[in-house]
Amino acid sequence: MNGQLIQGSKLEGQKFAVGQKVYVAKDLGKTMSHFRSDQEATIAYSYGQMYGGGTDDYMVTFKDGSNGGWYNERNLTAIKYSTLDKIRKILESLRECGTIIINIIRNKGV
Repeated sequence: MNGQLIQGSKLEGQKFAVGQKVYVAKDLGKTMSHFRSDQEATIAYSYGQMYGGGTDDYMVTFKDGSNGGWYNERNLTAIKYSTLDKIRKILESLRECGTIIINIIRNKGV
C-alpha cells in the first residue's frame, strides 16, 4: 500500500479523498456496462494509494457494503451535503429512534 487509507486522506493530484461520498454516473459507457451505476458510494481508496502510480481510478464502497472498482474519476461526482441536509438526516434518525422506543415501551407494558 502506497499511502495511508485514513478518512480524508488523498495523494497529490487525486480528486477524491478516502471516505468522500460520490455519485456513480448512470451511463458508464460500453466497456463498463457490467459495473454498478446510478447510485451513491463512498471512496475506499485510489489505485495510487493502494499500488502507486495513477490517482484517477478509485475503489468505492456501496451502501450495501460491497466494493467495486476501478471507477475513473470522470464517472464519479462528489456529493456535497448542506448543513440543512445533515440536520434533516439527524432529525429523521431521531424520529425513527423515538418510534422504536415508543413501540418497545408499548410492547413491554412499561
